[in-house]
Amino acid sequence: MTKQRIHIVPHILLCPAIPNPQYTALLWREQHPVWHTERCFQCGTCFLCCPDAAITLRNDGYYDMIPERCKGCGICAGECPNEAIAMQPGP
Repeated sequence: MTKQRIHIVPHILLCPAIPNPQYTALLWREQHPVWHTERCFQCGTCFLCCPDAAITLRNDGYYDMIPERCKGCGICAGECPNEAIAMQPGP
């Protein structure tokens, strides 16, 4: 039997969007957050809970992701109290 080595980033294990940690390497950045500004009340929870500091405040007071930093973990969407963030497929 051949052993496979899977590299898992520790903070990703807390992600509710990934049901099984052994598949983390396969699901890495297959999704990204999209903000629905009509639902967002600018609480900043997504900004505070992002483990990669991938969320930034826009000039209009709403939030957005920095694509180079976002890993697609979905923590921001899971923590949003008003469900203003949806995870969409794609990079």
